[in-house]
Formats: sequence, structure tokens, C-alpha cells
Amino acid sequence: MENKGIIKTVIISWAIIISAFLISQTGVYIKDTSNNQLPKNLISNTISVNGEGKIFAKPDMVILTIAASEQGKTTQEAQKKTNDKLAQIQQILAKKGISKDDIQTSNISMYPEYNYENNSSKMVGYRSNHTLTIKIKKITDEKNGSDIIDEVSKIGDIQLQNIQYDIEDKAKLFTEARKLAYQKAFTKAQEIAAISQVKLSKPLSIAEQQTNIFSPQPMYRNIMSAKAEMATDAVAPTADISVGQLEFSINLDIVYTIE
Repeated sequence: MENKGIIKTVIISWAIIISAFLISQTGVYIKDTSNNQLPKNLISNTISVNGEGKIFAKPDMVILTIAASEQGKTTQEAQKKTNDKLAQIQQILAKKGISKDDIQTSNISMYPEYNYENNSSKMVGYRSNHTLTIKIKKITDEKNGSDIIDEVSKIGDIQLQNIQYDIEDKAKLFTEARKLAYQKAFTKAQEIAAISQVKLSKPLSIAEQQTNIFSPQPMYRNIMSAKAEMATDAVAPTADISVGQLEFSINLDIVYTIE
């Protein structure tokens, strides 16, 4: 009787081993419901799809990068000249209703400046640079910051280094793009499931990547001095700015289980 029990146990053990081997060859994975994480290399019976959602919207904010640069015989003189121009810029911004919270110093530099002639150099003074980043909010096609550029240009020898558009509250736009991306991915998964004659189940994993693509950014020339402009043109030119649209994109990689 004892030998029969041993033989029976051996037969059952071999049956379990053979069954496990055959299941592993079929690609079917029996999920342990007590653990939501599937072991690596054992994910099977799934459909992987990608969905992209794009939303376009007009910007409501423009960000200007304006720099003042002056030379002086001493660092103090160069700095004072730069500060005088910055004060003029600040006055213009205040008149246009730009909050101090939306004006930020983004760069300051001071260095000696040399004149290179006949394979030799001679220090001619010091150069002071000060860069401001300015946010102009609640813009429209008509009110887009061009009036501020025109006013600043009257100061003379000011550099407009960059102009960039943005939207202050992007959360709703990304939500719309996310819904669109999911719907595209879900539709694609349904089509694949129907073709494969399987039943689509719940998502196993979802990975997201979001992108905010700015519209082309126009780069302006260094703003000439007011005297130079008056000498060449009877009327100072107006900055020509096209607001355009911004693109907000969400990419979703979704893995669905199938039955």
C-alpha cells in the first residue's frame, strides 16, 4: 500500500510538471489575482497600441527677452549707463500695465572690453550687459506686445533677443488631447481585436508622453537707436508680429489584455 501511494504521488507530480510545460508553450499566462504585477517575460495575450491626440490653440501670453548693453571706462560707469536704460524700460512696462512679478532679470554680465589691432590688444573699457525676461499676458491678435516693442525701440541700442508664445493655463488643453489620444488608441485596439477574433479586456498598462510645440518664433534685429531711425525714416516702423497657434500633443502607449 505504501508503494502504491508513492507511485501515485510521482505520477501526479509528473503530470503537473508536464502540464506547466505545455501551458508555457502555448503562450497562455494564468494570472495570480492576488498580485497585479505580471512577472517579466510572462506578459502574453495582450494587444499593444499607440494613440496621439493633438489640440491647437491661440496663445494668450508672449514672453520677450530684452537686453541692454553699455560700455564705460569703469565698471561703475558701464553699470550706471545700463541701469539708466533699464529704468526707461521699466517705466514703459509700468505704463503698459505689466506687473513687476512678470519682469525677471535672466542674465547679468560685466567684463573688460579690448580693441584688437596690429596683433596686439588694448583694453578700452568695460562692458555691462543686463537681460530682462518679460511676460505679457492676455494678448490678442491686435494686442500682442508689438506696442511695447515699439516703445522700447525708442530708447535706442536695445536688443530684442527672443520672442516666445505660451498659454498660461495649459491643463485643459492637455486634458482634451489626452482624451483624444485614448479614444484613438482604444479604437485601434478594438479593430485589432475584431480582426483577431478575440475579446478586448481592460488596459494592463498606460504610458504617457506630452509635448508642447510652440509656433515659429520670429527673431528681430537689434533695435536701432531712435536717432538713427529718425534719420532714415520719417515714421518709426511698427513691429510686425503674427501670433499664430500652439500645438499641444499627448502620446499614449497602451497595453490591453485580451480574452
